[in-house]
Amino acid sequence: MTGAGNFFQDRKSKGDCLLFSFPCAILDSNIARQPFSGRDIVLELNKIFKSFGNFPVLKGASLHCKQGYALCLAGSNGAGKTTLLSIAAGICKPDSGTVSLGGSVGFVPQNSFLLEDLTIKENLILWYAACGRRRRDIFQSGSIESRFGLKEFASRRIKALSGGYRKRVEIACALAKSPDYLLMDEPFTALDLDSRNEITALLGEYRQQGKGILFSSHDPAAIAGAADGIALLRDGTVVREETLSDAETRGAQIMELLMDE
Repeated sequence: MTGAGNFFQDRKSKGDCLLFSFPCAILDSNIARQPFSGRDIVLELNKIFKSFGNFPVLKGASLHCKQGYALCLAGSNGAGKTTLLSIAAGICKPDSGTVSLGGSVGFVPQNSFLLEDLTIKENLILWYAACGRRRRDIFQSGSIESRFGLKEFASRRIKALSGGYRKRVEIACALAKSPDYLLMDEPFTALDLDSRNEITALLGEYRQQGKGILFSSHDPAAIAGAADGIALLRDGTVVREETLSDAETRGAQIMELLMDE
């Protein structure tokens, strides 16, 4: 990889996890993953184990996410959600178990990967270049950046953005490569209601295109608006995985599941 791509090769390894400062859709990981031959499943994790030193984090966790389906990974702090998402994204190597992928992946980590002193447009140019996309594609009619309302603030520096607009830029970067599925770690944390609703609506459009979404959250309202199903991770294992019911009863279903954490 040459040019802008060299910038994105700056990464470190720690405990068999690659520490990236950008969405993993941009570069292919060296971690081995198995292709999935099924037609309806785009992402499947099977009996994933992962320890850091002598501390076991994941203890045989398994889940699957369908095409056109948004699955929320729920669980208390320390349950292993971030580690499982990192393994699903291909930036953290499991001790054992398999990750089967049906296409490409974009990842939005909980900690921001954006370059604070650059503008929205400058950040997007970097991600587009690393993905082999043309800079003139940015802000075209119908593009994710335009639908996210970023064109109006293209010259604003990242450090001057609200949490909601910062999250929109992060998601736009992760979608620059048009991945088959999008993984997000606590994407709705600290967002105001308007930002949460707008991001939920845009993720709904993405899902309707037949893409898969896997995200972690502990916010019942965010889960109710954005998820089709929920997988409950407890003590390193997925103990329940359910499809959410219709709008009238899903709130109570989510609360019952979260109380089971």
